Amino acid sequence: MAYVDVFLEMMAVYRKELGDAFPLADPESVVLVLRECNRPVPKSQTQIVQVTGISQTNVSKLMKTMISCGWLEVTKPDPKTAVKTVKISFSGYGMLDNFERACRRAVKNASKAKVSGT
Repeated sequence: MAYVDVFLEMMAVYRKELGDAFPLADPESVVLVLRECNRPVPKSQTQIVQVTGISQTNVSKLMKTMISCGWLEVTKPDPKTAVKTVKISFSGYGMLDNFERACRRAVKNASKAKVSGT
């Protein structure tokens, strides 16, 4: 049951850190898009779709919300292609870092509960 506890803790962390902005979105999709945008090189929507396997429509909705939350910033499009790219913003990086630390704590707490409950 320790893995169930870890999963439940992680879902609680997700709801607390990210869930308000994405009440109906699949948590895995939200985290995958954020992870892909947290790269050294800005990504286009098409690149994110290809890497994550999430539909173009869903990636578009997620990106739009993340941009409005200030978690992603639009970079200047390449004048040769006019493709808009995004990268994680300073605010988005901070939020993602907080989320990751909270996930680590959740795993530790669930592990401690399992050890003390045995």
